[in-house]
Amino acid sequence: MDLDHLTVLFAIGAVCVFIMVTVLLYQRHKKEQARFALEAEKNDKLQTQLEAKARQALKDAVEAGTHLPTGHKRCLVEECPLAATKPGIVFARGEGWQDYVKRLFGAPPRYTVKAKKKGTEPDLCEGHQPLAREVAKERLARHEQKRVTLMMEEEAELAHFEHVGLISRTSELAKKAREMGGRVVSIQQRRVGG
Repeated sequence: MDLDHLTVLFAIGAVCVFIMVTVLLYQRHKKEQARFALEAEKNDKLQTQLEAKARQALKDAVEAGTHLPTGHKRCLVEECPLAATKPGIVFARGEGWQDYVKRLFGAPPRYTVKAKKKGTEPDLCEGHQPLAREVAKERLARHEQKRVTLMMEEEAELAHFEHVGLISRTSELAKKAREMGGRVVSIQQRRVGG
């Protein structure tokens, strides 16, 4: 089996190319490993910095009294040592179609007491949320009482004016018109031209 010079040269060239490609791939692999190691080191440093900032923020929050050492938010009620696990309480305005129709015809808005929407950060502990709800209901009742009292006072004042004030005010205006030399003319007489 005689090998041709050209075939031998081709085989040697192929082996050289194969070795060069292998060396290049190995060098590229080493560079990627070094780059990945650098990125991992940077990520570790960044993670360490973020954890240190989070620890410092928690320490500051604990010192400020807004959080517990466990990282949970403290109940907003003064001097309550428990973690906030329940949402806060808010006044919600009626937003249904019935409320819209009532407001359309002049009814005042109606408010109810509700817990904040889900997904918000908790504000109260399990023991203080029912108490806060009752305090809010009491305040809402006082608000409603003020509104009713105001409406009753306005109605009483209007009724008093209707029986007493209307005639006296009309008399005052008529007297003033006579003093100025004019006479009182009704609106119907003004239209007719009399």
